[in-house]
Amino acid sequence: MAIPLALRLIGADKRRRYYETWGCGRALQTARFEYTATAFANPFKRVFALLYRPVKELDIEFHPESRYFVRTIAYYNEGRLIFEDALYRPLLRVIETLARQARVLQSGNVHGYLVYILIALVVLLILTV
Repeated sequence: MAIPLALRLIGADKRRRYYETWGCGRALQTARFEYTATAFANPFKRVFALLYRPVKELDIEFHPESRYFVRTIAYYNEGRLIFEDALYRPLLRVIETLARQARVLQSGNVHGYLVYILIALVVLLILTV
């Protein structure tokens, strides 16, 4: 109730105005006003660049007769997480090393596997007592 009264006191225009739904209050919305996904994500990429660590590569091969003609363009954009490099890859190396060492136990012999099961059962029985 107080807001319409305050608007009348300052002489606000009482006519209705019609705008586009996502026009941001502009009467005329052109393509130059569009807000793209890249524009939305760019601040986040800058703030979290330490964790995100983007890697960009752009290779342009020009035509041999004129540098104004492009033969091929190769664009590569990858984001690497610091967790992946600092935590997951070293952990993966440890697991791969342990798996290579455990490969010695895999002889392919069924009798050997039965012996492993027997040893595991005996150890479990000893630990439960």
